[in-house]
Amino acid sequence: MRAEGPLEEAEDRAIFARSIARRAGVDEETVGIDNVVNNLEAHYFFERERMRFGANARDYNVVKRANDLYDAELLIYLADASLHLLTSDRGFRRASSHLRPAESTWSHPSHYRMLRLRRLLYGA
Repeated sequence: MRAEGPLEEAEDRAIFARSIARRAGVDEETVGIDNVVNNLEAHYFFERERMRFGANARDYNVVKRANDLYDAELLIYLADASLHLLTSDRGFRRASSHLRPAESTWSHPSHYRMLRLRRLLYGA
């Protein structure tokens, strides 16, 4: 949040799309804002919530939340509809309402431990 308040959604979307264009080496003045935001919806909303949380939490510790950068970058791949995400990282829940059900599955870490144990015991 800025000192004078949060950004309007249209301005926030434009800044997001232009920053993606800049990182991709595309002219940011010609990028389709809606196209970028819609294709990277999960990434956009994850980043927006991360910024909102950081701006509102006085005790926000960037070092403790360093993994959020990797989480955000991983969500970019969901622009490819053939890719899916299986995770036990609770941080992704911030973007979960903006993920299509077929894109991601959140699973509790104990589920993975049971799968490993089952493979050890039964070889399957």
